[in-house]
Amino acid sequence: MPLKQVCETAGVSYEQFKKYMQRAKVDPNVSTNVDTAIKIAHVFGMTFDEFVGDDTALVRTEAVDLWRKLSEGERQILLAAARGKTS
Repeated sequence: MPLKQVCETAGVSYEQFKKYMQRAKVDPNVSTNVDTAIKIAHVFGMTFDEFVGDDTALVRTEAVDLWRKLSEGERQILLAAARGKTS
């Protein structure tokens, strides 16, 4: 999908985003507005985290799902181990 079409679909300024892309080629530390990045990510059917390659949310979701499968006793054992309290 051409950049202009991505910007139009996302509802962001093509000229502004084009300037950002040009600056990013020269300086990898240049950043854009988070709202703009979220809109661009949604055009591609991705969350912001997926778009920027951050799997933190996915890892947390997996940890919570595993936690919920534990019995209360297993949870207490795990918490004790995490706190450095072993018997």
